[in-house]
Amino acid sequence: MNRKLSALLLAGATVAATFVAATPSHAAPGCDANTVCLWQGKNGGGDLLKWSGGYRDLPPGWHDHVYSFRASRDAAFINYNNGTKECRTVRAGDYADNYDRGFGRVIDAIADSC
Repeated sequence: MNRKLSALLLAGATVAATFVAATPSHAAPGCDANTVCLWQGKNGGGDLLKWSGGYRDLPPGWHDHVYSFRASRDAAFINYNNGTKECRTVRAGDYADNYDRGFGRVIDAIADSC
């Protein structure tokens, strides 16, 4: 009887650990801590670009084509349009799965702040 109880407790602990370790739906695999991950597809699909600080112009194929993102650090998304700069602040924990409906359709660069 003691072995059965031990086996049940071990099984219960394994199940509990699985639930604790489960990734929240807005956290994407492969997106490291202190990083902003950008995808060219919706819902974290397509090519992935990781940013972890400093100013960076997006590669030419990425301009105006960021359709999802996950942020585990603060950042600024930047759009340049006819000599003007438009900026959107992003906070750690922010994410979008369909960013083609938002600023992702105009983003040109990413930086630490606006």
